[in-house]
Amino acid sequence: MSFHPDLPVNGTKTDANLLRENFNALNDKIDAVPAGPPGPAGEKGEKGDQGEPGPAGPAGADSTVPGPAGEPGPAGSQGPAGEVSLTQLSDAINGTPRNVDGLGTLDIVISDPPTQGEVQLLLDNYNALIRGLKRNI
Repeated sequence: MSFHPDLPVNGTKTDANLLRENFNALNDKIDAVPAGPPGPAGEKGEKGDQGEPGPAGPAGADSTVPGPAGEPGPAGSQGPAGEVSLTQLSDAINGTPRNVDGLGTLDIVISDPPTQGEVQLLLDNYNALIRGLKRNI
């Protein structure tokens, strides 16, 4: 198919195949244009700011004995396990809410205007949620 500059016609539904063929024909015309000689080099711009350092690479093996060429050396020794103090553990837990899965959803229809009982029910459920999210230290 050759390129048709009048397609698609205004006010008509667009046909994907027709558009695709038209774009492909236009691309073929562009590709057929021979490349000219390279242009002159542009001016060199100013050097930008240094970026943030990247992450550290993987740690090397602890062994100082190199293995034979093409084979990995022996594995390094296992380091000691890290320790967490009771205070660190307590601080981490205290910053999280308790499990509030026991609180159910509130499936009611509020009248307009709401009755005092409906407002009280909303207030009670709101307070139960706040109490559930607080952590007793």
